[in-house]
Amino acid sequence: MAKSLPVQEIERIAMTEARRDGFDRWELADYKGRTVAHHAARMGILPKGFSYWEIPDKVSWTVAHEAARHGNLPPDFSLWGICNRGSVTVAHMAARHRTLPKDFSLWDIATSDGWTVAHDAVRMDFLPKGFDGWELADAKGRTVAHVAASMGTLPRDFSRWEIADRRGWTVAHEAVKRRTLPENFNRWELSDKRGWSVAHEAAKGESLPPDFSRWELADNRGWTVAHQAAMIVNTKRRPRICDYWGYAPGSRREATHFERIFWCLPDDFDRWDLADGNGTTIAHLGAALGRLPEGFDRWELVDGSGETVAHVAAWKDGLPYKFDRWDLEDGNGVTVAGLVASFGNLPSRFSRWEIAGRDGRPVALDAALSGLLPETFDRWELADGNGRTAAHEAAKAKRLPDFFERWDLADKGGRTVAREAIESGALPSGLSKGEMEAGYGHVAVREASLAGYAFRDQSAWHGQGEPAQILYGCASTVKTLDRTDVPGSRSRHSPPRYWRIRLFASFRNGSREIRTRPAAMALENAACRKLVKRTDDTPKGEAVHLYQWRFLTPE
Repeated sequence: MAKSLPVQEIERIAMTEARRDGFDRWELADYKGRTVAHHAARMGILPKGFSYWEIPDKVSWTVAHEAARHGNLPPDFSLWGICNRGSVTVAHMAARHRTLPKDFSLWDIATSDGWTVAHDAVRMDFLPKGFDGWELADAKGRTVAHVAASMGTLPRDFSRWEIADRRGWTVAHEAVKRRTLPENFNRWELSDKRGWSVAHEAAKGESLPPDFSRWELADNRGWTVAHQAAMIVNTKRRPRICDYWGYAPGSRREATHFERIFWCLPDDFDRWDLADGNGTTIAHLGAALGRLPEGFDRWELVDGSGETVAHVAAWKDGLPYKFDRWDLEDGNGVTVAGLVASFGNLPSRFSRWEIAGRDGRPVALDAALSGLLPETFDRWELADGNGRTAAHEAAKAKRLPDFFERWDLADKGGRTVAREAIESGALPSGLSKGEMEAGYGHVAVREASLAGYAFRDQSAWHGQGEPAQILYGCASTVKTLDRTDVPGSRSRHSPPRYWRIRLFASFRNGSREIRTRPAAMALENAACRKLVKRTDDTPKGEAVHLYQWRFLTPE
């Protein structure tokens, strides 16, 4: 390998000796491999008839590349295909530096990845007038027209908007993305392989014209231009789509920052029934964003899951003051009234307490749980399919009014409102037995006896008057059971007819023993078998465990 010379020496030789006829030391090079020919090409002093165009430097740039870079190629140059190791040709170098001759026509010369001379020329806005090779494409299908659209250098009379790359992305898509579409453009239906139209891209970039009307154009998922215009999310990276709950596609993370979502539909928009592939209408999006106009009346529109616009508005607390479609049901049979009641947001003027969803549960029950029932409410008997009433729910939530008297209301299982109130601690503790019996209070007294609830009037606990009827068990524990003699002959396995019962009862105000007089149980055999269970250690059948029992007065 020849020894390299200093750069200054190479430049001196190029400027002096190289100009002489018969000079043949063109390959003398500096430490970078740049030869005398490279320096002469840079300075434009190569002699006529020079033919060493392919001499490379250390990075494979040839003398021809150097001359093309500085516009010093001779008029009759024809070796445009000379390339470096990266397959960049002399023609590409000339296009990048706007030094191509006016009569150049080899626009299809390409690099190894298909990038043509025309691609470089259009990036430099150096294509000649009348150029018609717009479909020339690189390996990815990106055409010269795409590059021109991205650079905003398409001619005014350009009309081949349908030219597409391998993804189906058209020149029109590229132009609208760069906001370089002409004002008279009307081919909004052009779409890529996903069905994403030029109109979708314009909506995404908030560049739809004011008179646009083709809102129904949809991609392969059914997502219309109207949906895109209604849900533009402004992020630090780039706009993206999200659903009407504010989530990004493929994500369930909270992204409900609706101040970052731009509603770009015009004020006179009226295509509320346009739906995407999931059935989500524009009205659903408007309800989620609080952008439904005054006078909107299409509350019954449903999405693919049966969710109505009214339900979405209810979720977002966006129902108007005069809303009256409370009986609308979603896919699960939940009414709008039931949904709003469960949130505790029913308006004070609401009066349709009997509205029930598919499960038969009136809205009054949910309102009772949420404390939304008005003071004048008197329809405590409204019940669901199991007979559970509004009074039961109010008792459970400790929201029964002070004047309530309907303690005897029972569900289908026999569970009374009094029982519900006792277990939830909602029974008024200051009432006496006499006060309770003023209305239906005797039911509450009997129920209270099951839970050891003490009134000021303790006579209810001494077996005086009508004994309390025990329905489901109590806080008492059985200490002894004494069998009485029964006249006549009976099998020792037969249930006895009479019992003497001694109970030790625990009450909230203390514990004491209650002695009861012998009561004629008069239990039928079948009932006795349900009430009495024999144990393994029962001595001669004399002792039993008592699971349920009743106090009955003798006939």
